[in-house]
Amino acid sequence: GDFIPAIDYPRRMWVGGKINYLSFLSVNQIILHRSSISNIEDKIGKTGPMTFVTLMHEYLAGDELLLQEEQKIVYREASTEPAIRPTNKLGSNADIKKDCDWSRQIIPDTTLLFRYSAVSFNAHKIHFDHEYVNKEGYPGLLVHAPLTATLLIDLYQSENTNIKITSFEYKAQRPLYVNDPVMLFGKDKEDGSVHLWAEDCSGAQAVTARLEIEK
Repeated sequence: GDFIPAIDYPRRMWVGGKINYLSFLSVNQIILHRSSISNIEDKIGKTGPMTFVTLMHEYLAGDELLLQEEQKIVYREASTEPAIRPTNKLGSNADIKKDCDWSRQIIPDTTLLFRYSAVSFNAHKIHFDHEYVNKEGYPGLLVHAPLTATLLIDLYQSENTNIKITSFEYKAQRPLYVNDPVMLFGKDKEDGSVHLWAEDCSGAQAVTARLEIEK
């Protein structure tokens, strides 16, 4: 579109973000959504050249900034090798992990992916079109990185009620696929922050996150 600069790489992926919760948004409140490009950076990665674009979204009521969201998107060349689906190594005791305070297993299905695409206005075919993802070299529909981040926040909030979150930052490290079990973990840190992470069905970290709360 007119907002994002012309980038020739065919692959686009959401690789992370950060949200600062400054105040509450209320029902029937008139909100101004203001977006800007804060950074464009070219890099060389394992798959070749790529471009990172950082978007900044601000939500205001009058002159008051209520919420600030930073989105990190990477554009890169198409891979010459097809992606390999992780081997499911989760057993009946997969939710038992010593070094965590909370855990949960979830199996993202096509309905969940479709609903999240709809509520987030995300029309990327990689989340709902099987034929498209096969042509792109993936073995199945990809789970949205922000969906995994949302599930990690929900893991924390379900175990910690009436606590105000002030900021949340996450990074996507590897893809998660539809119908594959995903393990969600959380742990309180000594500095008062919260460490959250999601593992794929092979036990590899897929998304890591850091959450700050009001002290």
